[in-house]
Amino acid sequence: MTERKFKSSGPRFTRTLRKKNSDLWDQAVNHRLFKQIMENNIKQQVFINYLVIEYQFIDTAAKALGYTIAKANTFAKRRHLANSLKGITKDQYNYFMSTFKENAVDLEEYKISSQIGEYTNDLHQHFLTTAKEDIYLEILGCMLGAEWLYATWCEKAHDTESSLPEYAESWVHMHSTGSFIEHVKWLRKEIDNSAGKLKPKTKKGIMNNFKTTLRAEIKFHDAPYNLEL
Repeated sequence: MTERKFKSSGPRFTRTLRKKNSDLWDQAVNHRLFKQIMENNIKQQVFINYLVIEYQFIDTAAKALGYTIAKANTFAKRRHLANSLKGITKDQYNYFMSTFKENAVDLEEYKISSQIGEYTNDLHQHFLTTAKEDIYLEILGCMLGAEWLYATWCEKAHDTESSLPEYAESWVHMHSTGSFIEHVKWLRKEIDNSAGKLKPKTKKGIMNNFKTTLRAEIKFHDAPYNLEL
């Protein structure tokens, strides 16, 4: 399949974000979960574990988006973020429900597993605390760390010959094309367009949130390998 590539160009603040966190960025993009998906050798149970953990995160993501919508200063920005919220609460939710039904996944088994929180709590708490306490652009810095990471690794996976089940390919496709990629571009543009007039404190807040997101994402994606149900 030929799709429009997600590429960055020019001296932009968001490029600086990634460059100054290059070690964490490389660790995150090259996480073994993502590499195994790209190499078509991920175990089915690990992928299902991963999807359940992602499903558990969408409620947190929805809450964070709600705060961000309220803090946006124009209706156009609120509309864009509301469309992203719809993508989570409708499109992704429907995907999860269909996939779990297809694979006879019992979500109750995962609810009682205390092993999940050890790896995933940091990301949940970071998103919620940032959304509640930080200003609009600092929240976008948090979100960009996660969304840009996904756009990057999923685009690589999308361009690789796949022998994965259809539901796995659909997950990759969802995060490597269309509205998701446009959302990542929008996040970068929002931050970059304001970078020249930001106070040093706000720039530092964006930088710290981006960095914390990457660190939490690495730990989050270790979780599928550490579940015994």
